[in-house]
Amino acid sequence: MAVKHYKIINRRYYNDFLPYLFYKYQRVFFESMIWRGRKLWAYNFMLKLRYDLKLRESIEFHIIFILAMLNITPHVLLSYLKIGGAKQGVPLAISWKKKITYAVKWLRMALINKYKKIRVRFLLDEILLSIHNKGLGCQKKKRTYIEGYSNRFLLKRFKYKYKN
Repeated sequence: MAVKHYKIINRRYYNDFLPYLFYKYQRVFFESMIWRGRKLWAYNFMLKLRYDLKLRESIEFHIIFILAMLNITPHVLLSYLKIGGAKQGVPLAISWKKKITYAVKWLRMALINKYKKIRVRFLLDEILLSIHNKGLGCQKKKRTYIEGYSNRFLLKRFKYKYKN
């Protein structure tokens, strides 16, 4: 177990004080950017994003990135139940790994154009808006919470219980 933890610490890009959470978000985001095996393109994209963010903001890149991703991260996800021909979204708690995955997925899906490409400028704007809860990922989170809150009475129809 100690060896595994030591490997995780060595993979971090900055100093040892960075939380493990930043490493997880960055890793999932980087892996989601790899499209058709283009690792070099994804790495260059992340470097360009980091460089442009340093030019725009005076705060460190990892702090801005983690704040934006924490604002996008959902704590419940909708599982759809068909009642009378209409689908109703029922809120269910999700694990921490799925929270990270859905935050990155919502951010990517909001920014992909019809050619399935993401531009650094658009992603940079979205990250900076997400800090203030105004981005597209935050809007998706709010819509999910509103629908889940209005259909919370349907939870009794599920036998699913959240386990850590």
